This record gives sequence, structure tokens and C-alpha cells, in this order.
Amino acid sequence: MSSSLVWGIVFVLSAGLILLLRKISLSTGFLLDNPHNNSKAGIHTYPVPSVGGIAVVIAVMVGIWLRYGRFEAWNHIPFYLTVLILVAVGIIDDTFIVNHRVKLVTQAAIAMLTIGSGIVIQGVKFGSLQIALAHPFDYFLTVFYVMGMINAINMIDGLDGLAGGTGVIILTGVLIGSYLLQNTFPYMLAPFIIVALVAFLMFNFHPAKVFLGEVGSMFLGVTLAVLQIRGLTSGGYFYLGYAIIITAFPITDVLWSIVRRRKHYHKRDLGHLHHRLYFNVFNKSQPKTVLTLWGINLLLLGIGVLTLLYYETLCIPILLTGIVGVAIILYLLKRR
Repeated sequence: MSSSLVWGIVFVLSAGLILLLRKISLSTGFLLDNPHNNSKAGIHTYPVPSVGGIAVVIAVMVGIWLRYGRFEAWNHIPFYLTVLILVAVGIIDDTFIVNHRVKLVTQAAIAMLTIGSGIVIQGVKFGSLQIALAHPFDYFLTVFYVMGMINAINMIDGLDGLAGGTGVIILTGVLIGSYLLQNTFPYMLAPFIIVALVAFLMFNFHPAKVFLGEVGSMFLGVTLAVLQIRGLTSGGYFYLGYAIIITAFPITDVLWSIVRRRKHYHKRDLGHLHHRLYFNVFNKSQPKTVLTLWGINLLLLGIGVLTLLYYETLCIPILLTGIVGVAIILYLLKRR
């Protein structure tokens, strides 16, 4: 079956499942997000089904099976186990709210399954600097990167359309980077996720009719990590500088959460970067806030592509400039 036909099926299936699951959630109360019991209090004033991620995952999996029969390039057993674990834990978390330690253990297990499928950061490349990682440091960095990406996407999922739109932009950056580095792996999975997310965004942009939920944010986080590690690696070295630039927004929000909360980094609140813009800059306008952040992500994508084209010359200067800029932003936010 041709790729374009499968993409169409994934789009229609994602949209159709969202409508079906939303109706079931509203009628039964299952996976129905109550704004008075979570961090979205003060932003959403009405219950919203958290079923978008389930629809996206199912649509993507069906697309893979229709196009390839099975996911041949990523050892399929760890991949399917990963999906089953994150779906189960995500549904439980959206229903009962899982303890953060349990979530961290789950994320670590998912990261280890990723390693078990052969996806490991064996070395990193910053400009002309190449650093080979000896065992077990390669495993440590891989686990840290996968867990970090899962939490980064989860933390930015606080406004209508933000996580889904950011995911589409970052995945586009992965596809562009993979093309420039002559890697084909991301093209087996990323287009299906992008198409499913575009269908999801039709129902998630303000005013949201569905949320991504823990299932969707975890799935998007782990697939982003895997696609970056595989797609942005050349000659055994992961182009970490490019990956950092195109994911700078969620990474910055994670750093801000750690600075702000310290030991209680896992607690949900309304102090994220997007919340600051929403309350203090855009007068509680979700569309303006989200579109601005989409624009920032697109700008970062453009900077990243330019950096990758002249990687050995621009990577380190741009990263250093970005680090200084982020440090200044975090300092100013901390003082307010």
C-alpha cells in the first residue's frame, strides 16, 4: 500500500477515533479531565476528554502495520512492549494520578526497552568536537535523554494545541535533519505521527474538545527521543547540538521547572513558561500564546537547520549563545 494512501487512512482514523472516544468519555466519565482536580484549573473551566493520545497511538500503529506489516527497522517486540506500557500507565495516570516515583520507574523501563532494541547514543558531536562514549556511559545518556524528552513534552502540555503543535514542528526538524544526514529511519514512523497529530489538532486547538492525555504525551516524548537518536546520528555520533536547538523550548521549560520547584519538580502548577506568557503577556488568550510559541519553535527549527548545514562552524557558538540567553531568561523569571 502506498505511503500517501496510508497517511490518508491514518488521518481519517485518528479523527474518527477521537470523535468516537470523545463521545464514550463524555457519556461514561472515563478519562474525562476535571479542571478542578489538576493543574489546568484556572485555564479550562469545563471537563474535557483526555482521549486524543489513545487515538493517535492507535492510528499510528495501524499505519505502520498497513505500510510495513510490522515495524521492521526498530526491533518490533521492544517497540510494541513500549507502546503497551505507556498506554497502560498513561490511562491509569489519567484516571487515578500515578505517584511520580512510579512514573519515573516506568519511564526508566521504557528507556531500557529502547536500549534493548539497539537504540543507544554511542557518541555525541558538537561542531568539530566528537566524543565517543564508553560503556556504561552510553546507556546512562540514552536513558537520561529518553526520560528527559518524555518529561519535557509532558510539561508543555498545558495549553490547547501547544504539545501537539510543538511535536509536529520538532518532528519536521527531525525529518529535515535526517535528510541532511542521509538517514531514512525516521521516515518510517515520523510522517504517521505528524499526520495523526494534525488530525488531533483539529479537535485540540482552542477551545479544546479533547486533550492529548498522559498516553499521548508519553508516546510523543519517547518517539521524539528515539527518532532523534536514530535519525540525527551519523558516523556513530549523535548530532546533539542540532537536537538541543530544535527542542530548546521544552528543554528550557524543564530547566525552569527544576529551578522553580527544586526537589518538588514533579508537582503540577501554573508556573510554566507558557503559563507565564498566557497570564502575564497575552491576557489569558490561549490562541495568541500558542501561536507565539509555535512561531518560536519554527524560528528554532530554522536556526537548527542553518546550524546543521554549517555544523562544524556554527554549532558551538550558537549553543553557547543559547545557553547564555536561557540563563538570563531563567534568572529574570526567578526574580519576578
